[in-house]
Amino acid sequence: MVNRTIIEDYVIRHSPMFERINSEYRKPEIYNRALSLLSILLPRDVLQPVIRPKDEGIFLFYFHRELRLLFAELARRIIKLAQSDDQGWLEFVDRFISAVIEGVVSIVEKEPQLYQILEVGMRKQINTEMMLASSNLSVSGEILYQKSCKVINGIFHKVRSNLARKVILQTNLLQETFLKIPVFIGENDFNLLKNMRTQFIDCQIPFPIFYAIFSHHAQTRSGQLFDLISEYLKDGNYDSKGELLKKFPFNLSGMSKTEINQLIPIIQEIADRKVLKFEDKKKDVQLKLNSLREKLNSFFQNSLEEFRQVLIKQQSFDKLRGIYEKIDHKLGDFYHHFQELNTDLVKFDQKVQDLNSLKAISRKDFHNQLLALKIRYPLILNIALCPDKPKLDEQIVPELRESFDSLQKDGRDEEIMLAKDLKRGGFFKEKFELDLIADRYWNARKEILLPIAAGTLLEDIVEILPRSDRVASVDEIIFISDLIEKEEGRERRDLTEKVIDRYRKVIGLLIYDIRGSTFMGTKLEDAKVENEIRNLFNRSMLEVVRNYGGFPIKDTGDGGIVLFAKNILDQIDGAGAIEEDEKAGLHAVQCATAMIGTAEQFVKDNLKHYQSWFKEPRIRKLEFEGGSFAQLPPEYQQIFQIGIGIVAGWSPKEIFFDRNAFGDFDVTGMLVREANMFSKPRSPERSMIICDESTLFNIILNSELISFLSPEGSKLNITLLDIEQAIAHWLKMKKKRLGFVHEARNIAFKKLDVRLTDGDQLRLDDVGVSVDDFGLLVDDRGGRVKFAYEVINL
Repeated sequence: MVNRTIIEDYVIRHSPMFERINSEYRKPEIYNRALSLLSILLPRDVLQPVIRPKDEGIFLFYFHRELRLLFAELARRIIKLAQSDDQGWLEFVDRFISAVIEGVVSIVEKEPQLYQILEVGMRKQINTEMMLASSNLSVSGEILYQKSCKVINGIFHKVRSNLARKVILQTNLLQETFLKIPVFIGENDFNLLKNMRTQFIDCQIPFPIFYAIFSHHAQTRSGQLFDLISEYLKDGNYDSKGELLKKFPFNLSGMSKTEINQLIPIIQEIADRKVLKFEDKKKDVQLKLNSLREKLNSFFQNSLEEFRQVLIKQQSFDKLRGIYEKIDHKLGDFYHHFQELNTDLVKFDQKVQDLNSLKAISRKDFHNQLLALKIRYPLILNIALCPDKPKLDEQIVPELRESFDSLQKDGRDEEIMLAKDLKRGGFFKEKFELDLIADRYWNARKEILLPIAAGTLLEDIVEILPRSDRVASVDEIIFISDLIEKEEGRERRDLTEKVIDRYRKVIGLLIYDIRGSTFMGTKLEDAKVENEIRNLFNRSMLEVVRNYGGFPIKDTGDGGIVLFAKNILDQIDGAGAIEEDEKAGLHAVQCATAMIGTAEQFVKDNLKHYQSWFKEPRIRKLEFEGGSFAQLPPEYQQIFQIGIGIVAGWSPKEIFFDRNAFGDFDVTGMLVREANMFSKPRSPERSMIICDESTLFNIILNSELISFLSPEGSKLNITLLDIEQAIAHWLKMKKKRLGFVHEARNIAFKKLDVRLTDGDQLRLDDVGVSVDDFGLLVDDRGGRVKFAYEVINL
């Protein structure tokens, strides 16, 4: 079973709002790119600690200020060690280790699998601080690397040993990466590898010889990369230049200008095919527009003929007014159908424009936006990703000979001895042991390049957020594992599969109820006047309904029923059936808030008529010319307040639209009963709007401009904050969960905690729920469940 909060979490997680925040702060494209590369470099069981749903993005850590400063001090002290200055080192290391253990122990005890990710983050922080601290110092990169390896691995060994007394820690990810290459010192591929020169000796191959083969291998590798990119581009999972460049998963470093130029025609061919597809869609919409114009012309002709016949036959004025009202009603329907089709036409036009911009893509676009991706050591990554050992032949010999000659002049004794094993004397000249050199090169790739590539990719998916503006004690590391907490289990996965898809498109139903209508009727003492006033008020509501694309189904006298869906006219004309709409929820809520504003204006405009309408002496005595609403007795102030219930769902299970027994179009189904019930709660001071979770979730799933409602009832757009403030606000509001705000429309949705019931058929409290086979929320007895929110215009 789940509850309202869990369901809201899932909806938020799949909303454009969350995608926008996730993209900006959690960088899912970086996580997905890194994970796809890591999956090639490391076995899945080793990668298990960092595998998560692709839309969740990178791992985020908050390190409190004091711990953050300790990492900076550690980096400076390691550099001093490289310069033979070890004053105060042992005391500092003890303090650093104690602070780290104290900071992470509560998290590791709760979730031991997070430790390896935490250590990756801490190593990244040390690496970053060392790069900053050493940038202006004259210290040997090779000596700094050697000293750093021993120190950093030693520190974290003590941290893990201490924590292992309390929990069982897995270290297989660290063993394959950072325990082999603890730190990355070097601004480019060559300098990084050069600083690790002694490690190549351990792999039985001198660095100059390794690098000669490495450079040759990198050039041949670009051809294999070209084939992979060509296959990706031919799949065509992009509709614009911006989308292609954002999603592009490959690193183009090492590819030639000629190879990049050869990719352009592939993209242009895909764009040409897609342009033809959207041009066909435009033609289809244009045909529908032409058909609608013909229907409009026919309607005008028939209506004019009706007018002419009524005038010729001198029929009653009520007959003329009836024709006018029918025309008014029908024209509103035509207007919104034209609007819908023209919106589709504009959308398809934009697609064509985007695809034409894609056709104009150039090598410069690739260079500026794709090569700029921050792969720290691109050549190392490309070789690490290569699955096959290179076959060395005579083409590599000149480069090898040059490397051997440089070793003879400037090589170290160990390197010179190793070099002698890699060649043998011939009858006329020496020959290189190419197979042996290839084996040792490939072993160095495994022991050195692969850990570097995997380690730097792991660092890419862990972000450290130092809270420098905050005073905190050395007792916390806040691990933000998710912006919204992850839920486990089959039932929760069903929510994603059923509920989310259900809420994306809905049919909306709005029922409004005029408050005080019975009281008004008793005080008017004139049925004709009462009818005229009701009609006047309902016509003002009808005008609002049409402005927001609603289809008025029924005038109930003291209220009305309005439908929000696609293709209503098609069903009326027998040419189709109504369909769910992405904007149904938003249109219904906008309509409701506008209706309340119009109702308030109706009272202001007609206040002067109250003396003539009502017979009660105390009303007749009031002076309304220049008077105010506040002069009215309380029960009169409630007249023309309205209660609005908004619900949403699917056709035909929850709502059905068709002709009734009298031949008029009508709606039936459980949504009608629920909307009617939602319209009944009242406040003595104001009109009220209550919507269900389907309406709100439909809005959330189709809008980027949703944020949380604060305790003060105000709105706060978290994308205007910096990353740390935004995540802190998200988590704080997530816990409070007061409601939501639609930023663009200034509309708030306040969670209702009151229990509204309709016998045993409907429960509106925050109960445990599950999902049935239709994607509907039900309780433990299979009864229908609804969550309620009050809609407030800010």
